[in-house]
Amino acid sequence: MVKGHLFHTFIAALLLSLFSTTLLAATLEARVDKKELVSNEHLTLTLALINSDTRLRATGINPNIDLSILTDNFELGIPQASNRYSPFRNRGRSSSEIVVTLFPKGAGKFTIPPFSVDGESSTPITITVHKATAEDIPEVFTRSGVLKSALWLREQTIVYLDLYHRVALKSAKLGGAIESEPKLQIQLSQLPQSDRAELYNGVSYNITRTAWSVAPAINQTIKLFLPDIWVETEAGKKLRFPFKDITIDVLPLPEEVPRHTLVGKPSLAQSAIETEVKQHHNFQLTITLQAPTNIINLSQAAPALPFPEGLKVYAESGVRTAVEGSDDGTTKVTYRYYIMPLEVGNYQLPDLRIPYFDPERSEMNEVVLQGQQFNVIPAAIPVTASSLLPVEATAEITSQLNNTNDTNNAALPWQVATLAFALIWAGTLLVWWKQRRTNFNSRNVTIKPIAQAAHSKHPLHNRLLAAFGTPTLEQGLTQWESQYGIDDEMRTVVQQVQLYCYGPQEKQRPIDHLIDDVDRIIKNIRDKNTTQEQHDMWRPESFTAIH
Repeated sequence: MVKGHLFHTFIAALLLSLFSTTLLAATLEARVDKKELVSNEHLTLTLALINSDTRLRATGINPNIDLSILTDNFELGIPQASNRYSPFRNRGRSSSEIVVTLFPKGAGKFTIPPFSVDGESSTPITITVHKATAEDIPEVFTRSGVLKSALWLREQTIVYLDLYHRVALKSAKLGGAIESEPKLQIQLSQLPQSDRAELYNGVSYNITRTAWSVAPAINQTIKLFLPDIWVETEAGKKLRFPFKDITIDVLPLPEEVPRHTLVGKPSLAQSAIETEVKQHHNFQLTITLQAPTNIINLSQAAPALPFPEGLKVYAESGVRTAVEGSDDGTTKVTYRYYIMPLEVGNYQLPDLRIPYFDPERSEMNEVVLQGQQFNVIPAAIPVTASSLLPVEATAEITSQLNNTNDTNNAALPWQVATLAFALIWAGTLLVWWKQRRTNFNSRNVTIKPIAQAAHSKHPLHNRLLAAFGTPTLEQGLTQWESQYGIDDEMRTVVQQVQLYCYGPQEKQRPIDHLIDDVDRIIKNIRDKNTTQEQHDMWRPESFTAIH
């Protein structure tokens, strides 16, 4: 009796063990939410690996599920992966799933082939797709994507979200902003919305595209979460399309690529310079750098070109803007150089070279902008008579000159006489200024002194040079800062004097304010020099002084 009981217990334990082993065996399942649909619909494929420590991977490094075998018959959405682990031994081990949306490319019967992982295989699934009729065609739907899913660090691509509609819409708006994971590790700019019309499955749709230019800022895989879209049709139908996500793999730049190098080929353009320019006359050179990159990667500092001697050059900070009409996120920066030739002769401007990393060839390259040639002919230093006049007199003369064609011929002699009187008045003011050029307290007349000789500089420029005791303002400022440290006020005044002498007139400061600044700077220079001389123990006077 006891032996029989033990035998039955052994058999039951053996069967339970076999059942548990079968229960805990790894399995790979494939299932779809529908096996029959029309061509404008989509289906969801789910792959599940149960009771296995292996995780299903369709993207990233070493994927073990190859979804590309489906692309002959379907367009694929972004695969979603999830993993679960059970701490209870009798309830199975970990399991993982991949869910992907499939959009049929046409009508007919298609087979989803089996997938295999770790010796386990799923069963094939047959799908029947019927041709869409007018009643089956959706009124509104969305599609999203990315132009390039594997990028170099700082390489830019476009992420888009398209809204298709064949009915009039009352409203359509995004439910939020695009987000990333990790956060704040991308260079992101939203592009202007664009509209187009397109045939889809033989039906005409209006399409509104919302797009972003995206560039990774770290050497790490980036996941982007596109916002959802809320739509209301003119007929009052309300729809919500949930957010979608996109994964971008990031490639680190080679070690030999310098920091802050542009990634992607830029282009350069420049304004044309006349082949013959006048001595002492300003002209402008504009250089535009355009690149498929985020605007923050474009330097505002103008390239420090080695301009030839004999040219006085003032460079403005670059103005950065997005390229109008661009659908790829291209940006540009415009640099302006104001150039004054001080000597006659032939000049060759230097070439501008911009290095960049070519993402297609995976190597460094450069674009070159050829420098222009021009000839400088002799000319006197230009003096504008109206700059010697009070504001009221300048406005009066300008008004008279502009109204000459509107008056009758009988009034012409009076206009000429008035103009001549104004010029005589200007000459009188000029003589008065020369007599009292050391007195700068007048605030009623804006004065721009005449240069003394063919190669002389502006009086304010000369006064600063005399105070510094150097041939150029740059040398004087450098020498001062090396001795006393950086002085922001002095640097600003020196730049303002250079701008007043050589820069565009609309950016110049009023002469009366500039005179006060120069006086203050010169006093500072002289006070410092005097203090230094008083403490110089090697002066001859120091050896005879009584201590």
